[in-house]
Amino acid sequence: MNIINNLRRLTSEDKMPHALLFIGIDGIGKFLAGEILAKTLLCNDGTDMPCGSCRSCQAVDSNIHPDLFVLEPDGKTVQMIKIEQIRQMRSNIALAPYLSDKRVVIIRDADKMNEAAANGLLKTLEEPIGRAFFILTASNEKKMLPTILSRCMKVYFSPLRNSDIESILQSRGLENTRALTIARLSGGSAGQALLLHEHDGLKNRADAYSFLTQVLSFSDEDIWMNADKLAKTDREKLSEWVFYLQMFWRDIVVLYHNETNSNLYDIDLKEQLIQQKSVWLQCFAFQAADYAAAVQHRLQTNTDIRLTMEAFIIKLRDLIRS
Repeated sequence: MNIINNLRRLTSEDKMPHALLFIGIDGIGKFLAGEILAKTLLCNDGTDMPCGSCRSCQAVDSNIHPDLFVLEPDGKTVQMIKIEQIRQMRSNIALAPYLSDKRVVIIRDADKMNEAAANGLLKTLEEPIGRAFFILTASNEKKMLPTILSRCMKVYFSPLRNSDIESILQSRGLENTRALTIARLSGGSAGQALLLHEHDGLKNRADAYSFLTQVLSFSDEDIWMNADKLAKTDREKLSEWVFYLQMFWRDIVVLYHNETNSNLYDIDLKEQLIQQKSVWLQCFAFQAADYAAAVQHRLQTNTDIRLTMEAFIIKLRDLIRS
């Protein structure tokens, strides 16, 4: 609420900077806030909130506003914002506004620009064309050029409370126990919570836990079979599967220090994870989590999934033999 109030104040006082960067984890409303702000800036009514009834507001609602440009990562495997998109945007904002007295550019996941695109955006921010406002969203500002960061007003979005996410899920018909479990697994992201619900994320987590309980005793044949199976999994779903493994190992390490700790990611599996302590020694859990983090990074590239998962499983299996 403080973020919205501050943005409304900047709008009403005509002090809105020409470039803002909304920073926070995925799925907490950064892009939605950017859309509302863009609609407000373009509104013909000129207040600190969009009126919703003028031609400009109606055009935004219909996704046909000629003065609003949205750039998003593109690509079949590795998605990124490319220089061609930046060039097209520069050409568009060079023209005079049509429905409003300004133009607005929203760049979603600006931390996924390739080097050429980032340099192209930097030039645009250094040499503004006409009256244009830029709203960037990102989950990892460390992946962005420092020179771009220095030209944006940063707005930090905090993770949502579990109770808020529970309410969102319950409004979609989920019973209380399932809503609570998914909310705890969401990491404060409503978007992640909805993915868990709609894409059967709890089953994916159960599969990851089953793997965790068996991998240290895998035979060579088990390794090849599991690598083949995982290689056929959707890349996004596989990344989520690896993430669950990371959280299991994180919780096991936490339980080594305090078995009564309720600050667990997988609180509903607390008793099972306590039992896993006899298998996953603390040093094993730390090392396994590092292996999983490396796999997560590789899954963001064009890596050969089968070879990556095969190497991952071998490293895990061999922990107990080292």
